[in-house]
Amino acid sequence: MNIIVSATLRQFAAQKTPENLFGPIARSGLGAKTAHIRNVVAIGMTIPHDGLCDELLEICLQLHDIGRSVQWNIQHSFNDRLVNHRYIALQMVEQFIRENSVTLTDDWKVVIDVMQYHGVAHMYPLVSETSLPYVEIVSQADDIENGCLGALGYLEDEKIRDDKGYIAAAPFKDQGYCKPELLGYLERGEKFNKLELCQTYAEYFVFAAMLAVNACIHHGDIAKRAMTTICYTDGNTHCDAVDGYCRIFRKHLHPEDAEKACAIMIKMCR
Repeated sequence: MNIIVSATLRQFAAQKTPENLFGPIARSGLGAKTAHIRNVVAIGMTIPHDGLCDELLEICLQLHDIGRSVQWNIQHSFNDRLVNHRYIALQMVEQFIRENSVTLTDDWKVVIDVMQYHGVAHMYPLVSETSLPYVEIVSQADDIENGCLGALGYLEDEKIRDDKGYIAAAPFKDQGYCKPELLGYLERGEKFNKLELCQTYAEYFVFAAMLAVNACIHHGDIAKRAMTTICYTDGNTHCDAVDGYCRIFRKHLHPEDAEKACAIMIKMCR
């Protein structure tokens, strides 16, 4: 289906840039979403999308998470349990449509479907045939960014603040300890329940890295290319995602475990 992007959707997208919604790029918090969105757009546009409208796809990638801005301002987190960013996005669209007397054309319907259904594959039966390819590409790009790049900006900050409460729960526990079986999960890229198995920050960092390996297994070269993005900063050192995970491992895991984890990341993600 040949979809033409309307002037009103262009206007909406111009207003809802990540810089306008989330501010300048930051390691964590609201500003981290600016980096996330920019990475998702870059990744998504490299995914084959023959027959789709390039401009509409780029707008979908840019707008998929706009509800996160209001969500953060309400509850200072990106947790959907109390304030769902998908519902907030729909309200933002509805307000713009009402205030500007917008006619709901096909391009708007695609963007709305992307906002509502990206990342929730069990809901795809509700998505129109026209919208589904856009929803799938945005979901794939979002999954790759979250798994391969996103966590590197905030993992160490979470340990400093003890966001997960591991230190508070067991002040004398060795935070560099990692259960041997978790390195097996990492090598297989197999998802596991972090609430049940992670009790230290070393284990939590391995969980984050497992998502990157999982993305590389399921998305192949697209995810591996994303892993070459310069996205980790350690003092004056800037490096790609693979080296970033290795630097985190060497700083926070026991040396033997760190080297095993690094070898896995290099093997699976390069």
